[in-house]
Amino acid sequence: MEALERYSTSNDLPTMVIILVLLLLVLGKQLFQHRFDDFISIFRSGKFMIIKNKEHKALFGFNVIMFFVHVLSISIFLFILYRIFISLKH
Repeated sequence: MEALERYSTSNDLPTMVIILVLLLLVLGKQLFQHRFDDFISIFRSGKFMIIKNKEHKALFGFNVIMFFVHVLSISIFLFILYRIFISLKH
């Protein structure tokens, strides 16, 4: 019987990033309930963009949390795409 080499990749980092994104979303919802509800309503109407565009609070807590959620989400998406295309080459 011949031994086969087993290749495995660790998915610990992407899993931790996804959990961090979910925790940031929960934190944003708990700390800024009304603003989070307005943000979710963006899918139904453009009300959030019209109302919140008049405010110039770039470092407001909710904006900071959502910025990190978006940055982490985009980075995990790009990481997954990278993994897919690298595995296609080999």
